[in-house]
Amino acid sequence: MKFDSKKEARRWRELKRLFFAGKIGSLSRQVRIPLRVGGVKIGKIVMDFVYVENGMIVYEDVKSKATITPMFKWKARHFAAQFGQEIRVHL
Repeated sequence: MKFDSKKEARRWRELKRLFFAGKIGSLSRQVRIPLRVGGVKIGKIVMDFVYVENGMIVYEDVKSKATITPMFKWKARHFAAQFGQEIRVHL
């Protein structure tokens, strides 16, 4: 597997351990989610990881402070408005 950073690869290993221990479920990576306004696709956001924790779907992105760009902030706000859920940012 190829990762964008060592931090992302490390987080994947952590999540895999949690998955095999039964603490999280349905673990996926690099999940593309369309962003829509009025039913029209205006873009997408790619979540590093999506999994189920305590019965809730968690959308997680691994970031450093330098990669929290204005575009990411906009997409995160749009995602929250569209889906009613915040993105968990793993720093």
